[in-house]
Amino acid sequence: MKIYIPLILIIITFFIKYIFIKNKYLLSNTGDAHQYFINKSNIPLIGGFLVLFSFIVIYFNENNFLFFLFLIFLFLLGIISDNKKIQSAKLRLFFQFLIILIYIVFADIKLSSTGVLILDDYNKNDIFNYLFVTFCLLILINGSNFIDGLNGLCLGYYLLILLFIFFINSNYNLFSDKLGLIIFGLSLLVLLIFNFFNQIFMGDNGSYILAMIFGFNLIDIYNNNTFISPFYIILLLWYPCFELLFSIIRKFNFGNSPLDPDTNHLHQLIFYLISKKYKFKKIISNNLASFILLTYNFIIFYLAYKNISHSQLQIILFILSIILYCFVYLKLLNWKKKSIKK
Repeated sequence: MKIYIPLILIIITFFIKYIFIKNKYLLSNTGDAHQYFINKSNIPLIGGFLVLFSFIVIYFNENNFLFFLFLIFLFLLGIISDNKKIQSAKLRLFFQFLIILIYIVFADIKLSSTGVLILDDYNKNDIFNYLFVTFCLLILINGSNFIDGLNGLCLGYYLLILLFIFFINSNYNLFSDKLGLIIFGLSLLVLLIFNFFNQIFMGDNGSYILAMIFGFNLIDIYNNNTFISPFYIILLLWYPCFELLFSIIRKFNFGNSPLDPDTNHLHQLIFYLISKKYKFKKIISNNLASFILLTYNFIIFYLAYKNISHSQLQIILFILSIILYCFVYLKLLNWKKKSIKK
């Protein structure tokens, strides 16, 4: 049955989309200002349903029951967030922290090494290790939610990571279930196509699920394969994490709450440049902006993959990405301010 999942997913996507639109449930247009930046249509936020369905059918067994239970709780929190049942961002963050920490403690998930001696000394303490892993995953989950502002960007980013996991697995046989890896990749590709053409959105429920599936699995890959540089894992996840951290610093600098949404993220500035300067339609500008960011990350991931044990190279690529991000961001932000004044 697994081999037919991508086809089944197409049918289920059309069915759920029809039901949700007909019943006006979990639609994207809830009134937030940042939602009008890209699209004003009512698109169903069903990405989490579809990712969770695919992942459960492919990988569920009694040995990983606890992980799937955790994913369901996180998914439900995403649904509640998408429905605006929890208005407070601080309260959502608290529930995220609680759900992730409880799972980490019960599953005894720790980092074997970070590659940073000072952190590794602290990580010898189990409580600190649990809290550090929780903190890292909180950054990832909320950063992934931030980059979901463009169609295809969040899904495409994690599909890129899955592609390189497949490359690593082909060379080093990390997983016995190679077919499952391919089918899950094809499932995400199906959803990416729907997402690119404005048929579905990931929503908080989808970005939460994607971040946690990949976050925990990358931790497991690293802990069980120490020939992989820890900085390679960091590099794979650098973009959503830095997007969040940079946004927090930027908003603090301007006296705004770091938890409030806005339309000045890097992906939104690239979209703004393409749509305003080059006069492309919104959906084309959206897809081009996503393509630019995904292409850059593909190049960085590939260079890092060719030297997967070389920590110094991973660090150089990481620093280069941050410098380039900041440089491009400031240039685009200045251009946007000037274009608004005209």
